[in-house]
Amino acid sequence: MNGFLFLNVHHHGPKPSQKRLGFFIDHRSARMAACDFYRVHRTIFITRNTTSPTRQTMSDWPWRWLWRAIVLTISETSSSVDSALSFWERVEYVAEAFVILGCVGEYLAEFTNLLPKSPIDRREQCNKISLLLLTAALAVELAALFQTNNLSGIEIARLQVVAEKAREHAAELESLFAPRRLTGTQKAEALRSLSKYSGISVDLFALAQEDRPSTVEAADFGRDVVEGLGAFMDVRGHTGMGCQSWPVVGVLVEAVQDLSPDRYAAGELLQFFKSTGFEVVPYVPPVQVPPCAAFLEMPRNTTKHSDHKGWAKVVIIIGKRAATLIKPSADKVH
Repeated sequence: MNGFLFLNVHHHGPKPSQKRLGFFIDHRSARMAACDFYRVHRTIFITRNTTSPTRQTMSDWPWRWLWRAIVLTISETSSSVDSALSFWERVEYVAEAFVILGCVGEYLAEFTNLLPKSPIDRREQCNKISLLLLTAALAVELAALFQTNNLSGIEIARLQVVAEKAREHAAELESLFAPRRLTGTQKAEALRSLSKYSGISVDLFALAQEDRPSTVEAADFGRDVVEGLGAFMDVRGHTGMGCQSWPVVGVLVEAVQDLSPDRYAAGELLQFFKSTGFEVVPYVPPVQVPPCAAFLEMPRNTTKHSDHKGWAKVVIIIGKRAATLIKPSADKVH
């Protein structure tokens, strides 16, 4: 539950002053803030009013600042603000009706002969009553207008916070469901951390998925990887045709199980994908080419041609994107 904490700050000095500060905070923080202000104020008062000759009283404090935290109102829920706003709007409408009634009375007293002058001057009485009614109604309307504007400002501030949270949640959801891509910064990071394995042969396979959008997403991500690693490695990209079911989620890095540079390069590749935030299979199994009827080689943005024959000793398999688990927001759980 969110609300507003209003504080009155008094300055006792040669020129006494008072300021009112407002903070949009949640209900728990409001209670904690009020308690903290009370403890601080009480500690200062006890410290400054000790009988020790080295201490000064609070009235002799050089800057004479005395902070008093007074919780004037905390709107615990948005419904309370809405109900208060609706109430003051109705008060404003009623006051406006009495303003019109006072104007009608003024008109009857000044411009018509409907009210008798004898034995009692009803016109004069109606004129005075209408003037008093008009003045009081205008005063009430002005007060209601002030309260309405104040509550409208509170409601606008609350809605701005809600809108900001909605934008943050939308950006978070967009990042969760965004297709995997290798950015220019990540490609530069790959060049910096993996350039020592320059010339290592790598085969990459982008597997066909259960639907066309997922297949296109995996192929695009595979092309990004081929382009990024192909700047210093001998990388070939492949898309499979007529593949059997191959349950790979995320990125799978395979390599020969020996102490060759290819095996160390596979481990570094696994760490690179993990550090960039992509879902990976957390180990390096032996090389196993996906069971597909045929493979179509991806185009490469490089003029040099691959010279390795057969399958490489390092294989990267682009599987399906990991399913996103959306957890409920903490502020929705009570």
